[in-house]
Amino acid sequence: MSHDPTFPVTETVTVESLTVVCDGGGGALGHPAIYLHIKPAIGKVCCPYCSRSYVASPQALTAAPAH
Repeated sequence: MSHDPTFPVTETVTVESLTVVCDGGGGALGHPAIYLHIKPAIGKVCCPYCSRSYVASPQALTAAPAH
């Protein structure tokens, strides 16, 4: 799933895995938890609910299996 935010990115998080879960943070003030997959060729993904951007670390990208 890719998403181009319609409003500015709220936060950028560098992650060590190509699969991340986003719940918007803030406990009850967040959003439903969703799993997002970072495509190695792109290196980042944006949450469609809160526009938080997840960027794969160089280590996560080099550890990705080649397809």
